[in-house]
Amino acid sequence: SFDVVPFVPGAWIAVVASILLFQPAPSDPHAAVPAWGLALVTVFWAGLFATIFGLVGKRTWGMRASVATAGLGMTVAIACLATDHHTGAWWGYEMGAFTGLGALSLAALRRSA
Repeated sequence: SFDVVPFVPGAWIAVVASILLFQPAPSDPHAAVPAWGLALVTVFWAGLFATIFGLVGKRTWGMRASVATAGLGMTVAIACLATDHHTGAWWGYEMGAFTGLGALSLAALRRSA
């Protein structure tokens, strides 16, 4: 059987890098970001830091952090859609990427349990 656990840290790096490199400009660069949006993004970045630290350090909680952070990423995608932050369907890419990371993380969590 195929072990997905070693692929999770690299998948996180690839997804976050693709989002940072290819995200379109905000639909209104002068629009105020709601406080809840700033809080959500702050919690997401903290979760991402914990995820990478936990996965690379082979901590027992690392994969659970990965699942939780993927859920936060899906929430960020919904917030992007709700606030019309980016034009077009960028939120769909974010949702697909974070859903994939969540599924990969869940599979790895089950595999490592």
